[in-house]
Amino acid sequence: MPLSTNHQDLLTKQPPEIITKIFSFLDAVTLAHASAVSKRMNDIATQDILWKQLCKTRWASKKHQDLSIHPFVDCTPILDKLTRPEKLRLLQRRVFKQPGIELEPDDVLDTLVIQTTPHGIKGVYVYVPVRCGKWQASYIAAELDRFRVDLTKVELCLYEWEFSLGGDPEKERIRFWQNGWRGLDDTPEIVETWPYKFPYKFVNNKLKIGPWFLGLLFGWMIGDGSLIIRGVHVRRSREIICIELNRVD
Repeated sequence: MPLSTNHQDLLTKQPPEIITKIFSFLDAVTLAHASAVSKRMNDIATQDILWKQLCKTRWASKKHQDLSIHPFVDCTPILDKLTRPEKLRLLQRRVFKQPGIELEPDDVLDTLVIQTTPHGIKGVYVYVPVRCGKWQASYIAAELDRFRVDLTKVELCLYEWEFSLGGDPEKERIRFWQNGWRGLDDTPEIVETWPYKFPYKFVNNKLKIGPWFLGLLFGWMIGDGSLIIRGVHVRRSREIICIELNRVD
């Protein structure tokens, strides 16, 4: 219910500490609406302390999203708001690897943060902060990414997964390597022994694992706290086979 003019006046006359406390009980949508009331309300409602807590609550059940600045935020407008650990973690989440990067000066990290912004990746919407802080921007970027249905090769190779075929309840943890092989999560990158010799490659925008094709438009599903990539059903000897990859953290 919208506040009356008298209630709004009463609220705006309060000290910022009191308003911040009141705003801490609001959900993300209501808080965003409150930020549009006035410049003073915007300054209070966009505080990182409020939005970081909202991110923590929202992402609590999402193992693929830790409490850090979202990699799909264009941090150019808010670069001066990022701490050094946040910049390093952001580069890590963008899968940027450089020996000794933790020793680089801040100006180098700033350049890398800007250069690694993931523009041009299919299905990825990069959010540019406008009149908001780093944590509100991260919250928005994560919400926009909920609707993405494309899986990149980097994402496939970045995590450990559980693999099951045809609904087989016995699952094994596996890794996909950048060189096109897969293996157990504790094996070296190149595996030569069957059944762990299981190459994959991308063909016509589909992922081919061994003899099976999986379309990239799987859909991102959360089940039991794990990210499940559910493959396109393929018909083989009149039997429907479903390949599932379950994200393991």
